[in-house]
Amino acid sequence: MKKIILAIILCLSGITWSYGNNNLIDMTNKENIDLFNQHYKLGSEYLNGNVKLGDYDGKEIREKNRVDNLKKAIHEFDQCLEIKPDHWQSIFFKALAFQALGNHTASLSLMEQGIKLQPQNYVLYKEASLEAIHNHDISKALNYSKMATEVRKDDPQLLGNYAMNLLISGQDKESQQTIKYALSVAPDDRFNQKLQNIIKNVVSGKRSRPTVENVFN
Repeated sequence: MKKIILAIILCLSGITWSYGNNNLIDMTNKENIDLFNQHYKLGSEYLNGNVKLGDYDGKEIREKNRVDNLKKAIHEFDQCLEIKPDHWQSIFFKALAFQALGNHTASLSLMEQGIKLQPQNYVLYKEASLEAIHNHDISKALNYSKMATEVRKDDPQLLGNYAMNLLISGQDKESQQTIKYALSVAPDDRFNQKLQNIIKNVVSGKRSRPTVENVFN
């Protein structure tokens, strides 16, 4: 997990100074850039090892030291956003911290801010879909998971997420078609193999339909 988070941080930490209309601080000033980078580095370090991206299980972090680190990460990313309000990476990492703390309303709101800034970023759509499920909003979950598959069409994980949301919403035919396509892309995907069986059993009446309340159980 630690290697995954480090890889994500390295991938996302390339800071480009694209100025938004609401940027009141001069980002051509080296002091401001250095201060931003300092807060961003600290926030990333506090976050590292305390979020679950890629194997998210829906569970809230409760250990005091990890909770404290997540709160410190949020504070550091807040400082980044005071300097550069449209820095989507800080918004995204702050959202992940709130996700890990179980504040899914705040996390979803931040993911949606990130989407406005990065409308072609499939990770933001995927995470927004998960947060919408936590907020019991299947309409948003379905929309965001669909958007993720439109940005990244042949990703088996995204297709699986979309198929599950279709199943939850009662769109069984579309769910079957989506999971069938997902398995044509990645036949050995164990999650999607399991999901296909769940879909079959729901459609046949052998098991109850998953809901936004129990999907992470």
